[in-house]
Amino acid sequence: MDQEQLEYFRQVLIGERKRILENTQHTRREGLELSSDDMADENDLASALYDQGFNLRLRDRERSLLVKINKALRLINEGDYGYCEVCDDDIDLRRLKARPVTTMCVECKEDAERKERSYAPRDNQDRARAARFGGLSFSRGADGKAAKDQGDLIFDVDLGDTDMDDMDEMSMD
Repeated sequence: MDQEQLEYFRQVLIGERKRILENTQHTRREGLELSSDDMADENDLASALYDQGFNLRLRDRERSLLVKINKALRLINEGDYGYCEVCDDDIDLRRLKARPVTTMCVECKEDAERKERSYAPRDNQDRARAARFGGLSFSRGADGKAAKDQGDLIFDVDLGDTDMDDMDEMSMD
């Protein structure tokens, strides 16, 4: 990547950081206060509290983005910006333009997302089962079996005709 491209990304990242910091200051000045109009009745108060919570969640997401922006700016300064942190290949310019804070090429990011999906609980029932069985999580396979995993170890359990909802009654000893 040449110096002109690096400067372009530096300016994009600095502009985004400035926008986030301005939003944060605005929220600190005005977003945390409830006016007397907001407390006229329970519905107004509920609406104001919802809006306040929503704004705080946005600021938290922006805080996470700010960490990534600072990391990207550091990488630019160190001369390592635009290289995948997994395979060290160049990250495509189109990807960097779409997401300037990215640290992985498309292929490595897709691999990471596939691995993440394979270990993530599929729904609230799966999360509940994982909590009941000491952190073990369950996933459904195409072969009619459920797989229980702990870390990188995956064990198949033959459930036969057992419905996954019946897993609540099974002992995993």
